Amino acid sequence: MTSHSTAIYTPFADGRTVRDIVEHSPALVTDAWCRQLLRQVLQSLEQQYASGAPHRPITPDSVVMLDSGEALLLPAADAPESATEATLGADLHALALVVHYAISAELPPEGPLGPRLYDDYSDQLTHTIDRCLGPNGRLRPKSIADLRAMLGIEAGAAPVAAETA
Repeated sequence: MTSHSTAIYTPFADGRTVRDIVEHSPALVTDAWCRQLLRQVLQSLEQQYASGAPHRPITPDSVVMLDSGEALLLPAADAPESATEATLGADLHALALVVHYAISAELPPEGPLGPRLYDDYSDQLTHTIDRCLGPNGRLRPKSIADLRAMLGIEAGAAPVAAETA
């Protein structure tokens, strides 16, 4: 069973990985879809860090979008004791990589999203993802709250509609 405050995948849930969606249904990937994924995975990360839950890797194959629109993280494929110890910074970077991949279908990224013509995505979203992945560590978000602020979303709130540029 899942809820909007829980981000744990169950084998009974109907959903698809980000990779499957990008490869077979790329039209589903929109600015709002990306923001929903970001909002829910950030909420999941917040809960995982607060509860000391085992780390869950963040990749296009481990993030599942349910038919309901809820984003979930799959547990690590290996035993929990062999799960890597990740930092929050590494998790935010990995999440940005997943969203970059969802938008561009490039893994690894061939370059920043900002200079390219992604008319269906807000400048706020593409610039935030670029900052998360950019070489200047000082420009990257240092916390979940920082990333939410950069995206203009609130914890637990419905995604804020962004203007497209």
